[in-house]
Amino acid sequence: MSYLQYLLIFLVAPTAVLFAYHGPLHIRRVVAACGLAAAVMVVAGVPWLHALVQLEVWGWDPAKVTFTTWDVPWDAAAFFVLQAFFTGVLAVLALRRPWGRK
Repeated sequence: MSYLQYLLIFLVAPTAVLFAYHGPLHIRRVVAACGLAAAVMVVAGVPWLHALVQLEVWGWDPAKVTFTTWDVPWDAAAFFVLQAFFTGVLAVLALRRPWGRK
């Protein structure tokens, strides 16, 4: 399984389900907040991954990544973005109603 397939199965699909469950209510604010979090994660994470690659602390199987930029697989940067959206939408849904109430 490639890293891109992993992202599609375990982050894109659940995030799409959460977005569908969430519905259109306040969707722009949710997307804006998640986009901001994703941008911060990419700006902070990609240089960190680049440094880890340069120090030979981290690596990957070239057959399992799509493209690389600055010695970092695009799939890794996509993980930051997709994880921000998944976690953000999950948090919005979790905080939408008080715990223990139906």
